[in-house]
Amino acid sequence: MQSVTPSTLPYTIESAGVDWITATANTGSTQWELAEYTRHERERLLDADVELKHKVKLGYKGWGCEGFFYGTRDDGSIVIASGALAHRVFRSVVNCTDHISRLDLQTTVSFEKERPHLALQAYSAIKTGSPGTRRVRNATLFTSHPQGETLNLGKRSSDHYARLYDKATESGQGEPLSRWRYEVEIKRTPANLAALELVRSESPEGVAGRYVWEHFNALGVTPIYVSAELLCPHKPTRNDFSRDVLSWFEDSLRITVAKAVRRYGAARVIESLGLTGAVDVRPERSEDHGTRTRRLT
Repeated sequence: MQSVTPSTLPYTIESAGVDWITATANTGSTQWELAEYTRHERERLLDADVELKHKVKLGYKGWGCEGFFYGTRDDGSIVIASGALAHRVFRSVVNCTDHISRLDLQTTVSFEKERPHLALQAYSAIKTGSPGTRRVRNATLFTSHPQGETLNLGKRSSDHYARLYDKATESGQGEPLSRWRYEVEIKRTPANLAALELVRSESPEGVAGRYVWEHFNALGVTPIYVSAELLCPHKPTRNDFSRDVLSWFEDSLRITVAKAVRRYGAARVIESLGLTGAVDVRPERSEDHGTRTRRLT
């Protein structure tokens, strides 16, 4: 397949990752875990002097700020995160919810001198029959004066909906046409599958960049960037997977496990988690009181 964008232009991959996540918790234990996680997130935001407000969304009543919302209703709880905050919290959100209803992945590229009309060029190529492995059922180009372009591909109600737009003009940051964003909005089963792949990966930026590239390429709009570049040392800063897991333990499970240990003992808790063979639980005398305690090793 031939690229419909001027791939010879020098560019920089500015960012890649999660740009939006909407997730719900509908079972009792998961609702509790989500409530505990969002309680810690609320404390973090307050410590950072972020203004929180009471909000209502989709029938859920709760609290939120720019880029984050948590709410509850009779049938469950919901959390919505967007922008840079979505990429920071997506692991914790996926790990303490039952269902991902929406997941947006993005890759943003910037140009130092060139000001390409990527959306206009892609739209023109599609209308003239650019080849693709997937049929483009809906392609809509929006332009604003004097600058600004947005190309929408697909139906908003479908499992995949793609956007290519002038991020500099949309955000008001940078000269028009100097920053471009490729974005894919994913829903339902594909959203849950993509979320699991991101959580399991040591490089969620690389996974997001590849996913976005493959979707646009299949539509006949080959992105200007090379997705493999997100796996090189110059890619955006990679999340530390092990640290993210430990952070989730601290945020979502610490209180639950502590209560269970106090009530049933460490050995029973380890056994119930199916970790008897992986964790050694043995008695040890307390240095302070000489009573027998247990140490996890």
